[in-house]
Amino acid sequence: MKRTKKHSHKTKKIIGIVSLMILVMTITFCFSGCLGKGRLREKLRSRNQIEQNEATGNMDFACDNFIPGIINGYGSGGPYGMSVQTMNNPLWKGKPISVFFPKGVSGKRPVIFFSHAYGASDWKRAYTPFLQHITSLGYITVYSPYQTLRADFDQRYATLWKGFELAVQKFGNQMDLTRVGFVGHSFGGGATPAMAYKGLVDMKWGKRGAFVFILAPWYSFQITPEKLREFPGHVVLLMQIYDRDDTNDHRMAIDIYHNFQLPDSQKHFQVVRSESINGCEIVADHITPGRNPSLRLKQYAVFMPFDAVSDYVFNGNPRGNQVISNRMPSVKSSVYHPLFTEKNPKPMLPETKYKFPWSNKDNQRRLLKTWK
Repeated sequence: MKRTKKHSHKTKKIIGIVSLMILVMTITFCFSGCLGKGRLREKLRSRNQIEQNEATGNMDFACDNFIPGIINGYGSGGPYGMSVQTMNNPLWKGKPISVFFPKGVSGKRPVIFFSHAYGASDWKRAYTPFLQHITSLGYITVYSPYQTLRADFDQRYATLWKGFELAVQKFGNQMDLTRVGFVGHSFGGGATPAMAYKGLVDMKWGKRGAFVFILAPWYSFQITPEKLREFPGHVVLLMQIYDRDDTNDHRMAIDIYHNFQLPDSQKHFQVVRSESINGCEIVADHITPGRNPSLRLKQYAVFMPFDAVSDYVFNGNPRGNQVISNRMPSVKSSVYHPLFTEKNPKPMLPETKYKFPWSNKDNQRRLLKTWK
């Protein structure tokens, strides 16, 4: 009996050791295999993404070769390099406020207050060409990041404005606040009317020149019909949409454009259209001002009207007004004309075509307008 028990004990011990070794080998194999499969899936995903980019986005780089670059006049940029100063925002410490200064410029300079798209808190990943272009003209630009997660619309607006306010407090001695522009894209475009109201009406900035440049706006908050009637009459509004934008319903842009109570001569609605050149397509989509890879599209559709409106508003150059009014071509080229002006814009596509339609419950202005 003793030998049997001792033998049984040894047998169990051996079986336990073998089982443990098998378990370790299984876990090791599974981990290695799963990791390998994960890496394989990642490689396949990356390859698919590369193929997708080559079939769509990155093709635009090649397409740019068919379009002459703008080397003179509006859209070509200015002579100044860019330096960046940063500062913290107590309402959101996730990303610093960035203030861009033109290098080698003395005296106070006009100021652009830039409201970025949702999630684009890192300007380097979204708007580098646009910000470099603005700064090259000799303007100071304030880029104020705001929260995306765990924040409501009012908190985001408060953070955005606080960044503008803090930048003015710190660098106001270098800013010409009698000449200002408010620029916004997507969520930032929807926020721009409220930001511009705070700056141009409440703070009375822009007495010698002010414009509002809104690109593919999302829903607008904190802006009532009454407030849209209170803007100074000398303000110039430039509204822009993109024909392949399936993110934000064009109705948001059309609504703000029609209800912004300014003289007709001070309001301009622009449509950027996609084009095919030599079988190569330049797509005017929602990310045109930012991550769209076509620099030519940005030059002709975004930089050029920005240059024209800022030159007209800040410097009084009538040629800038002629360009944004579509009365005078800025570039003599028969190759590429993506920018068109609409006098009385109307929705061209049903709301179902957009990720964020007009009738969405988040749109506080949806009750002000019923679209036919």
